[in-house]
Amino acid sequence: MSATRRAPASAPPRTAPATTLDLLRQRRDAAGQAWITAAEHAAGERLAADLAFAGIMPKVTMDWSRGAPGDRSAGVRGLNPTEAALAARQRAEKAFDVLGPEFTGLLIDLCGFDKGLELLERERNWPVRSAKVAVKLALGALARHYGYGDVATGGASARTGAWIAPGPRPRIRTPQ
Repeated sequence: MSATRRAPASAPPRTAPATTLDLLRQRRDAAGQAWITAAEHAAGERLAADLAFAGIMPKVTMDWSRGAPGDRSAGVRGLNPTEAALAARQRAEKAFDVLGPEFTGLLIDLCGFDKGLELLERERNWPVRSAKVAVKLALGALARHYGYGDVATGGASARTGAWIAPGPRPRIRTPQ
């Protein structure tokens, strides 16, 4: 008899709970396309990470995930935690300046507080299913601000001018 126990085969794997952005990404429109694009989802996730890392969002309990005050290991790209939090706050504020007051509060509620569409509509006294349109517009503007797109594009200088012509390889001259 074994001392270790196995989970039943029918038990689903444990995963982190899905955020509202993840649920919006899983939704499909009438044509079967994802309701928000990968770029819009990535932009929302980036804003959520900046809001969390900057310490802008209020907390109910102590945050034990952060390092000690003198711990430099929690920094990002060589920054200490204070500098990294300040940089995250500046990125969030710059995004809010670009988005304007119309979309800022909406995206703070969606990405920062992880509120669902129905709750957003109820709190703002919006008509039913109107938050879908507002969230789509706000995430699109945020994705444009971050420079995210669904198709990778480059400038004209990024294109390959020409490949080597078929036939014999060019001779390499050696110094004599």
